[in-house]
Amino acid sequence: MARRHIASILSTLALLGGAVIASPVVANSGGPAVDTSPEVSEITSLGPSAPLRQLARASQRATLPSNPRAVINRPIPQDRIDAVKNGGTWVPPVVPTDTGPAPGADMPAIDGSFEGLSNIAGYNPPDTVGDVGPNHYVQMTNVYMQIWNKSGTSLLGPIPNNTIWSGVGDCGTTNNGDPIVLHDQFADRWLVSQFSVSGAAYHECIAVSQTADPTGAWHRYQATFTDFPDYPKFGVWPDGYYVTYNMFDSDFAGAKTCALDRSKMLVGAPTTQVCFDRAEEWSQLPSDADGSTPPPAGSPNYILSEHWSANDKLTMYKFHVDWTTPGNSTYTGPIYLPVSPYTGACWLGTERGRCVPQPGTTQRLESLGGRTMFRLAYRNFGDHESLVTNHTVAMDGNVGLTSQTGIGWYEIRQPNAGTPQVYQDGVTADPDNSTFRWMGSIAMDKQGNTALGYSTSNATAGPNSFPSIRYIGRKVWDPMDQMAQAESVIMTGGGVQSSVDTTYSGRWGDYSAMNVDPVDDCTFWYTNEYVQSNNTGNAWRTRIANFKFPGCDGTKPSAPLSISGTPGNGSVGVSFAAATTVPDLPVWKYTVTASPGGATCSTTPGSDPDPLKCTVAGLTNGQAYTFTVKARNDAGDSVASAPSAPVTPVGPPGAPQSASATPGNTEASVVWSPPANDGGVAITKYTVTSAPGGASCTTAGTGCTVPGLTNGQAYTFSVVATNALGDGPPSASTAAVTPQSAAQTATVKTPKKIKSKGKTVLLKKSVKTNAGQKAKAKVTVKPKGKKYAKVTISKKGKVTIKTTGKKTLKVTLKLSAPATDTFTSYSFTKKWKVKK
Repeated sequence: MARRHIASILSTLALLGGAVIASPVVANSGGPAVDTSPEVSEITSLGPSAPLRQLARASQRATLPSNPRAVINRPIPQDRIDAVKNGGTWVPPVVPTDTGPAPGADMPAIDGSFEGLSNIAGYNPPDTVGDVGPNHYVQMTNVYMQIWNKSGTSLLGPIPNNTIWSGVGDCGTTNNGDPIVLHDQFADRWLVSQFSVSGAAYHECIAVSQTADPTGAWHRYQATFTDFPDYPKFGVWPDGYYVTYNMFDSDFAGAKTCALDRSKMLVGAPTTQVCFDRAEEWSQLPSDADGSTPPPAGSPNYILSEHWSANDKLTMYKFHVDWTTPGNSTYTGPIYLPVSPYTGACWLGTERGRCVPQPGTTQRLESLGGRTMFRLAYRNFGDHESLVTNHTVAMDGNVGLTSQTGIGWYEIRQPNAGTPQVYQDGVTADPDNSTFRWMGSIAMDKQGNTALGYSTSNATAGPNSFPSIRYIGRKVWDPMDQMAQAESVIMTGGGVQSSVDTTYSGRWGDYSAMNVDPVDDCTFWYTNEYVQSNNTGNAWRTRIANFKFPGCDGTKPSAPLSISGTPGNGSVGVSFAAATTVPDLPVWKYTVTASPGGATCSTTPGSDPDPLKCTVAGLTNGQAYTFTVKARNDAGDSVASAPSAPVTPVGPPGAPQSASATPGNTEASVVWSPPANDGGVAITKYTVTSAPGGASCTTAGTGCTVPGLTNGQAYTFSVVATNALGDGPPSASTAAVTPQSAAQTATVKTPKKIKSKGKTVLLKKSVKTNAGQKAKAKVTVKPKGKKYAKVTISKKGKVTIKTTGKKTLKVTLKLSAPATDTFTSYSFTKKWKVKK
């Protein structure tokens, strides 16, 4: 960040104009667009330096300015603020409930801590950054750097950052800041950078150490731009050093991402940069690889930022550089990653979100909401790849100055998949809504433990209220989306930062750095700024601290022994002998796994009454299982124990299947299929029961007849199987059936003639059905009409016919039973000539 005063750039920025011409893109069928037209340019090689320790002796400490000076970090463009403000409803983030892990919830203690650089040159903010190598820790700020051994003994410095470029180019004559330092663990080299503002020329000054010793000689380079390359952020990748910028002319001119030819820079050869511009993006971060395992061959670098038109996603690009034919390089995206809705901190604040309170003063500090914060840390775990990043969010979803700030953090897995996975999505905040957290940096160790460092401040006066440095984290097996290890303090501030000149007194950050030691790939190193005492001259100080989760490179427990099982009903109780472990890494979990099927149970020493016994449920009776046990301490899981002898869970049988019934005369025959599971023991009998009534039958087979039923009554039936361990559940009920006597044929004496006068009896009385009910009689006469005949049916079922005139009649008598009965209906039809 070039050294000049900033009043209120935010108020003068206009809507984004046409200053940047976006590169052509081509459609990528079924996926994001692919930009195939990079900007390729040479980087000026400034040649090798003398050893830095020699240059340092020749350099002189810069004269302190008479007035403190602010360092450029252009604020969020007004059009971006307007777009977000008008984009919809503000929402608070979802804060997971912290349940804490089983072994305790304390972050590991600080192993080492020492003072870093202070404000030697009077610039604000410090832009604190650092990294660790096998033997050194290198820190840079605006505008000085210093090198220590890992015990905190200074080996070189403080010296001006531009000492490395002494005597060559504008980079050697200007010292403008916005530094970055990274250790390239794949080559055991160091990369440093800062920008240079010299008249009309803008440069990014870059240097790569010639050896593993940062106090030695460096290869020096100078990249030149027509626009101002603000807020540069670098990442180490096998095929290049990647860097992102916010570009400015008179207004914001878009985001730029460049790849630098790492292989050439490591040997000091002339090199090239390949760049892509994105007018619609802001404050992108390149992925920076941690660990000894590089990304898979050919992996692109991942470029990540907040999304500007919605508050529920992040934006990713994939940058693939082709050094053989640089013009074939591609920039694929945007790829949108859905996350929990959030609101960027302090959108209505001035400058860079100036809303963080301090005790005893109205001076607020800048949150730098609206961007993902350095670094975008990448790690290849072998079975998966992860990226972690963070940003500052408003905890109540309010865009004003009073909204408490917290830190939203994310783990993104399988970034090169068709659809990268947001694997974790959490927020670190204070439940009392008073402490503000911001200026975060996050990383993961080789075990998958995560550490997040940040600044804190509180408006309420108290011993822990001043701007301070804290850290929090999660173990790899902690609950998802939670920093479950309790927050701890790296450095407690002793005062506030304030001044009558608000141009610089609210500046804070503009970033911090969480890195991982390449030696053990476990120890986290963090650096950030704090305020030692009340000051009006921007007397910031920095602190460097390291810590590690105790199990990261510890000894895992031995496998448990003597595994045995006792069968139960759908379960097996498993017992085992304790694992052995080192004293400072006690076992805090045992996990039992069944085979086949993989059903598990677990115990927790210290909270379970008998942690060496565990019941695995959900097993199939009659199926033989073996069981293995693993022990876990903070170093991880033991190997699995030797399997137990086979154990077969047993219990009552299951329910019989496919039961059906056939009615008879005062009985019903019921059949079924055996249960799918006999409980591991032979079935000895089946019992069939009727409803209603409870009549039953018992058999060893799969069918029996239930007697004693009432004809005409509807019944359903269920079946229960029984073995030596008891009764199983009843089957599903059969469909309803109704017992009845055999079908019968009615016998009716047909009259020989119908009287012409008086009544003729067609049926003397009712005919009963096989179920004991009366058959229904129906008589039809043709021709119709009472003038020919009149039919009468008495209550007892007597059917008579009386003729009323001379006519040949066709008379039909039908008998029918109710629908529930079986009855062969009777009918006859006869023609009679009515006689006188």
